[in-house]
Amino acid sequence: MKKRLHRFVLLMAMTMLIVLGIPSTLSADAQIPRKEAGLQSYPVAASATIYKGAMVGSDGDGYLVPMSTTITFKFVGIAYEQIDNSSGSDGDKNCRVHTSGVFKLTATSIAQTMVGQPMFAIDDATMDDSGTSYQLIGVLVEYSSATSGWVDIGQRPGIRGVADNLQILTDTDTKSVRINSRNYTATSGDVTAVQSKPNVATGGTIGVTGIEVSPRFAEGAAGSKLVGVMSNPILKGSGDQGDLSSAMRCYEAKLESDSGSTRTVAEAYCLHCMQALHGTVTTGPYPIAVDAGGGNVAWAGFAKLPDDSQVANDEDTGDANTIAGYIKVLIGTNTRYIYTYSVLPSA
Repeated sequence: MKKRLHRFVLLMAMTMLIVLGIPSTLSADAQIPRKEAGLQSYPVAASATIYKGAMVGSDGDGYLVPMSTTITFKFVGIAYEQIDNSSGSDGDKNCRVHTSGVFKLTATSIAQTMVGQPMFAIDDATMDDSGTSYQLIGVLVEYSSATSGWVDIGQRPGIRGVADNLQILTDTDTKSVRINSRNYTATSGDVTAVQSKPNVATGGTIGVTGIEVSPRFAEGAAGSKLVGVMSNPILKGSGDQGDLSSAMRCYEAKLESDSGSTRTVAEAYCLHCMQALHGTVTTGPYPIAVDAGGGNVAWAGFAKLPDDSQVANDEDTGDANTIAGYIKVLIGTNTRYIYTYSVLPSA
């Protein structure tokens, strides 16, 4: 009896600590409330009607809704029962939901080869194998026909092989995939956060791309900006809190081959700019756009070039116009030279 009383007093004390927001660690066994997995009750969103067997999700406010392509909806399972909250407010009614299990669902168009691949909700009654605009619901475990298959809704991994690809999927559009976004404590040497080194081991006509980035707007979708890659190195903190003994670069490109190589390469560039735009562009397009400096350090110039007579030359020609070198460029198939000056030329 005394032992039971001691445990009860300890449990009550721990409960009070939690309620008061005071952190605590266990010093004895604790009775933790639990529920059986597989069936969970969710509050239903205002004006929503949930039908038994529907694919359902949590809206941006945490209330249950029929699944759709709305980006803030997060799939939670299959409705166990019908609930009509069409005249109610958020949370007026609750609906029980199967959160795990294998279900035979209607599909737009699937194939036997898709077994083992993720499936996505198009609406509350239909799934598809494409996840471009849809929410992940599970993995196809058995193919029935082109318009139906068995899906394990308990399998919703963030990373999974899909056909010839490895998909990394976030649960919501407001989340990003982070790789090695952590604190480094090494005090010497160099660290590399992410590395990609595909190696062609057998020759042929194959081409290799290390990283491909192709963000896009779907047809009819409007927005603000579209940026392929953003590089933003930052020195955090104010005042003298650590100097850099080497360079600070947004991008570093290096073309390289092993010494003694006798390969022939048709063309070589560190940066290759192309454009295939249609429609109207208000300003541009330009291969390069430079904004005015935003800090208290002004730009030192447009570019820093080597004095090697291959890219640029700084030789003083002695001309009366103070021409003091050139930049070498290729226009079409012809080599041309842009003169530079040792002083600002007069008009």
